[in-house]
Amino acid sequence: MVNRYLDKKTEKYSVEVFETKEGTNMSQIPHQQIMVNRDVRTFHAAIWEPNHNKLAIHTLSKKVLEAGQKQFSNIDHQDVIDLYQLKNDKLLGFRANKLATLP
Repeated sequence: MVNRYLDKKTEKYSVEVFETKEGTNMSQIPHQQIMVNRDVRTFHAAIWEPNHNKLAIHTLSKKVLEAGQKQFSNIDHQDVIDLYQLKNDKLLGFRANKLATLP
């Protein structure tokens, strides 16, 4: 589920992932909320890869330059894909671990 909300007049996004199994008590479903911590222009999709429990979040975001980087084009936005591994840990419970960010 994708959530869109305003924070100090800035539109923010988060993705909620729920773990559902047969026999789970419906009043106690474990979930994780993944915050998209960047200036998002367009939220394209949250894509699920069920065979290996991976999630990709695809956004069009404002381009952020690191220290010392040069801007060689007039385009101020870029497509960004965040990859997450979803796993169920016996100690920590249902977790979403960030694997990579691909610009």
